[in-house]
Amino acid sequence: MNDIKTQDDLYLLVNEFYKKLLKDDDINFIFTDVVKIKIEEHLPVLVIFWSQVILGTSGYINNLTQIHLDIDLKYHLSPEIFKI
Repeated sequence: MNDIKTQDDLYLLVNEFYKKLLKDDDINFIFTDVVKIKIEEHLPVLVIFWSQVILGTSGYINNLTQIHLDIDLKYHLSPEIFKI
């Protein structure tokens, strides 16, 4: 893969990451059953977040920490999950 230079590059990376993640039976249930994300709506938000982090753009306004704390209340996000 080439260096990430644009939001389109980020979209390709994030999309591939989530394709693999959603195929993994050890973790996909968090996204399909616990959080019930709609990936087609979630991907653009993720790209905005990573674009802000990596490319220095703006636009992500959510509290990422609080989102994960809320998920953890539904299903504990253990260190083992993040290793996957």
